[in-house]
Amino acid sequence: MYVSRLVRRIAPVFRLCHPGLQRDLDRHGRGMITATSKNEAMIEPCRRPLATSSYQYSPLIKKTLSIKDKRSRPRFAEDRKSTVEPVLAPDEAKGIVLRPSTPEDCRAIYKCLLAHAEWEGCRDLFKITEQDLIRDGFGANPIYQCDVAEAHDESGQTSIIGYGLYTFIFCAWDGRSALWENIFIHPQYRDLGIGSILLHEVTKRMYALGCRTVLGYFDENEIGLKRWYVAEGYESITKKHNFHLYMQSGKKLERYINQDGKNDEYLSKASSRGIHIKSIISKND
Repeated sequence: MYVSRLVRRIAPVFRLCHPGLQRDLDRHGRGMITATSKNEAMIEPCRRPLATSSYQYSPLIKKTLSIKDKRSRPRFAEDRKSTVEPVLAPDEAKGIVLRPSTPEDCRAIYKCLLAHAEWEGCRDLFKITEQDLIRDGFGANPIYQCDVAEAHDESGQTSIIGYGLYTFIFCAWDGRSALWENIFIHPQYRDLGIGSILLHEVTKRMYALGCRTVLGYFDENEIGLKRWYVAEGYESITKKHNFHLYMQSGKKLERYINQDGKNDEYLSKASSRGIHIKSIISKND
């Protein structure tokens, strides 16, 4: 009797995971396989739940992800915390102005950046200061641009409720390009389309300044953010061109630049062929 009940309980699971089955969802949520090839059928049960918003409430999915990488940022909204400061309430705001940032905005931008890092679960990776923003955005050699969304009420009170931070880069094939570093909208003002408007307006400015390519990146676990970028016309260059982004930072970068004799082997090899290499690249500019 017990064996019979057990078989009835595991049979739907077996049918779900069996390669090659083609079934639609029934009222119990079973039979999600739609692929016909063996490989596709094996990965489909993992792919299909992640394509819907219900995946984040699945205890099995949450447990699996937490076991896989306990050090990664929280992947689910209910696990995230942020100390984002209160701003002018949406029902009190009479208008929102999108404008270039000023040095006086850096304190508010810094607080938004910090809140975003906390929301992403990456507070320990947040290293910059308000002074860094002022120096690198408004100093003698600015290396980033930032436009803000500012809400205001009838009395003239204002609050920065979002920003778009980006840099200009040079592509060896396309020339001047722009890279989105961060777009943030205060939680109270989300789902109003402000992020899309900001993205569009700033992109028009990038284009007017000569950029013919605009890049961005995001965490692959941010399913909603991925859909947003795709809806705005972005495409994955990883899929299209098989490009990958690499980086060095922190202690690893320090070890790399401070390696004694790092180039001795290469210098000797060139010297043995009568080629003498000398670097006059300044380290202070």
